[in-house]
Amino acid sequence: MLDRDRERLNPGDGDQQNQLVPPRPPHPPEPPELEPGKGGGNKDPGLRKALATALAFTLVLAGGVAGGIWYTRGHTPEARPVTAGQGNATVGTSRGPSPTPSADTATQDPSPTTLPPSQESTPVTLPPLKTSSFTPPPGRTWSLIRDLAPMNDGSDGYTAGKIRVNTQDYPTGLYADNSASTWQLDRKYTSLVTRLGVSDDASSGSTVEFTIQVDDRVARQITMKPGEDALSVDVELTGAFRLTLSVRSSIGLTVTNGAWIDPVLTG
Repeated sequence: MLDRDRERLNPGDGDQQNQLVPPRPPHPPEPPELEPGKGGGNKDPGLRKALATALAFTLVLAGGVAGGIWYTRGHTPEARPVTAGQGNATVGTSRGPSPTPSADTATQDPSPTTLPPSQESTPVTLPPLKTSSFTPPPGRTWSLIRDLAPMNDGSDGYTAGKIRVNTQDYPTGLYADNSASTWQLDRKYTSLVTRLGVSDDASSGSTVEFTIQVDDRVARQITMKPGEDALSVDVELTGAFRLTLSVRSSIGLTVTNGAWIDPVLTG
């Protein structure tokens, strides 16, 4: 009792010893820790950050793969449209493998390259060689050069060979400047077919006189000069015994040859 009365009389004496502490607010209760696999979060922040990084990397990688597939489909050589003139390719988009070229396509030659006009070579056109070939008359024929020899062969006769008349070459002819030859016919032939001409090496202004004599009769007599075309002649020989061909040239600075070109007998 006495002590209780003292405390009442002296309330400040025991403040230092029995001073009351003000109450603190209560802490909220912490959530119970969940077991793994039963929901809830993980208290480790490092693990959460690693999971978030892995998820972001996976999304970026997936987006890059999808973009690469899209780009590849739209930019491969098979998918590009082909303009006209680029080989034998088909216009459009191809999703399958490229077809194997056939043997015909693989062996085709490349298109020729057209050179500019300054580099193209100009073809040189040479004049044709003017050589006359002999066309014998119908029926059987005998050549006065190859088949029948003249009676005066080897003495003041003709030269057999090629001759040029008015820039044209004749491979078979009898020519001389002044000569005469006679052939024995024995009444076996019906006509003489030949051409006449003056050689191109004759002097200008010179002339050649051609004479065809059948037995004792002059059948034809023709005068020609250099630069004239060869003249075709056909003389009747039915029943003739002999034939004489003669040439006589006028005086000139060079030899003036008259030629009997491809002379033949028919029968």
